[in-house]
Amino acid sequence: MQDLSHDRPMPWRVHLAELRRRIIVSFVVILAMTLVAFLLTPTLFRLLKPEGLDFHAFAPTDTLTAVLKLAFGFGLFLSLPFLLYQIWAFVRPGLTEQEARAALRLIPLSFLFFVLGLIFAYAVVFPALLHWMTKLNAFLGLKLVLGVQAYLTLLMHVLLPVAFLFELPLILFFFAAIGLLTPERLRTMRPYAYFALIVGSWLFVPGDWVTLFLLIGPLLLLYELSALFIRIAFRRRRAMMAEADDPDGGPRA
Repeated sequence: MQDLSHDRPMPWRVHLAELRRRIIVSFVVILAMTLVAFLLTPTLFRLLKPEGLDFHAFAPTDTLTAVLKLAFGFGLFLSLPFLLYQIWAFVRPGLTEQEARAALRLIPLSFLFFVLGLIFAYAVVFPALLHWMTKLNAFLGLKLVLGVQAYLTLLMHVLLPVAFLFELPLILFFFAAIGLLTPERLRTMRPYAYFALIVGSWLFVPGDWVTLFLLIGPLLLLYELSALFIRIAFRRRRAMMAEADDPDGGPRA
């Protein structure tokens, strides 16, 4: 007799207990990675220090706050693959097999795109923002003095939103993989997607218009590349379905 126990919905208390367990495990991993990152803070400070500019501490606690903030941010980054897997494992019982496989395959790609977003933000967006802010201060006859805590706070406010915005292609891929998004829908929603990307970039990434355009361009390109890949995937899927319906390659009698 077939066992249908796995099809029964889990009680909410079981869900809460599972969520509590995964949160505790994730917290322990983040704490461990933060301790590892804390040992690397001298190296991180040297890497993040802008060339030609010096860090300054304006309060006795600025350095400690900056070190803790940097260690936690880097520790969270190191923990990201584990955290993504924990999220997948928690929502797995509510997904179909197709959805679960699609989401699991996206975990390493999600981490890769997050890293690409961080690199782009640190190498392009943040230097442009810092350059224009320095020029603006010079135009007003002011000398820019960087407080270490304020500098790292601004850096995090630029890096993290850009890195999360780079997850857009994977979100589109996932929706397409589970059948919620089609090439036709992508064409229909393109103006709204452009508007959402522009507004999101303006709201979540501080800076001037130059910085905004530097960010919007790659995001729109990512959207169009995602749309192209989804169209190619849909064509291949339709071809495979047609081949499965007619394996002999000719009309059926």
